[in-house]
Amino acid sequence: MYPSTHILKLETVKKVCVAEQLGLEVARLAGLGVVRTAFHCSAEGTPYLLIERYDRERTKNGGPLRRLHQEDIAQALGYPPERKYEAHGGPHIGRIAELLRMHSADPVRDIAALRDWQILNYLLGNYDGHAKNLALLYQRRSAVPRLAPFYDMVSLSS
Repeated sequence: MYPSTHILKLETVKKVCVAEQLGLEVARLAGLGVVRTAFHCSAEGTPYLLIERYDRERTKNGGPLRRLHQEDIAQALGYPPERKYEAHGGPHIGRIAELLRMHSADPVRDIAALRDWQILNYLLGNYDGHAKNLALLYQRRSAVPRLAPFYDMVSLSS
């Protein structure tokens, strides 16, 4: 089976796709590494977001795509999915920073990016920042991960 190149995110809450597109654009302008996205509307007018997968790599000479290993922060720290939020017993930001300090290929940059992600989530009103929205990405031929590009940054305030 061939690896997918994009994720299609359909609008489940009114204006959530455009809110995510704008939130990620603000993050990009602020200097954070974020996934590439494109906001579209179907022929019927249904909004959707097309998200380019960050965990793919082209082989040499434009050959087929390969999957890159990734794991979300909850997995990396041994938390079950239902404990992705700190309020539900999941990891706090200090524990995530410690993981990056101990295991990232570039802990200084990744911890600074984590800090900026947290601040920007606060400023955007994104109360859905959790340990499954952060991931470690392993480049091919490297056993040491980096913090993956950010995604799912949506202004959800009312």
